[in-house]
Amino acid sequence: MPGTIRDRNIGWVRKMRYYPATFANGIVGATAATYAANGPFATLDGGATKASFSQVTGTFITGLQTVTAGAVGTGDGLSMAVDIPHDLDPTKNIGVSVVWTKDTTGTTHVTSATWGLVYALYNFGTNIFNASGGTLVAAATALNTAIAAQTVGAADSLIVYVSPRGILNANTLVNTNGFWGLRPFLSAATASFNDKVWLLGVLVDYDLKKTFGPPRTQATQLLIKWLDQSPAPVTQTP
Repeated sequence: MPGTIRDRNIGWVRKMRYYPATFANGIVGATAATYAANGPFATLDGGATKASFSQVTGTFITGLQTVTAGAVGTGDGLSMAVDIPHDLDPTKNIGVSVVWTKDTTGTTHVTSATWGLVYALYNFGTNIFNASGGTLVAAATALNTAIAAQTVGAADSLIVYVSPRGILNANTLVNTNGFWGLRPFLSAATASFNDKVWLLGVLVDYDLKKTFGPPRTQATQLLIKWLDQSPAPVTQTP
């Protein structure tokens, strides 16, 4: 019919959602200060302080400083319970990356870092969208494809890094899920470094739900340039 637009004829681009570290409910670490003494943004699980929120050097931007120097605590990170985008298509793979930065205040610089992320899925509660609410549990399920190690320049300072993309497989989420628990953490890095490292947030990319009508025939694409608004943006297949 003249004037009709079908979603199968549109060149779809994947959508992205950024969850900043300040969305966190608390800090999780292999060792962290006690909850009773310091409150949720100093700890969730007891021990000697390692991770803490602080200003990224000279920027007035807050991040989670995962370690002050040296050995990496494999659990040092944060926990957040945040909304699942309502336009996300759960039948497609979901990409997950960690956004982070470092400075070069030390003498042994970070040249590699590996980030982990575990998650939990929760249903919204009674009389909202589901017959009954989901049970709250700690985020503990690994991504189907882990985030790979990342190599960075020794002299780089205050660069916004995005880690390699981990994947949550299609059909892992279900229609009743309303929000998810995300726990990103630094799991490995250059030995004995003494730069400062900050976790800035989590970046999720996902396929949009299709509109009503015939199924679309084109695969959605990832933008190469974040805000590319040109008629034919440069993209890559995720």
